[in-house]
Amino acid sequence: MTESVKHFIDSSEHLYNFYFKKRNNKSSGKVRVAVMRKIIVVIYKMLTRGELYYYRDENNHAAKLKLYDNFIKNAA
Repeated sequence: MTESVKHFIDSSEHLYNFYFKKRNNKSSGKVRVAVMRKIIVVIYKMLTRGELYYYRDENNHAAKLKLYDNFIKNAA
């Protein structure tokens, strides 16, 4: 899971700011663990509440849904 931290902080401005704010005071290993914990908490809350990711890019999300719908239509 630590390998995916770089991807998460690059793809989310919120996690990017969180990472570099924490990086000033802690070692990089502790900060990676903090980011992983934050991601796990976000996933847990999304699953229990049935919500989408709060900081998602609406345009990107809509484009991916459209691609998925087209894939499903072509697969059937």
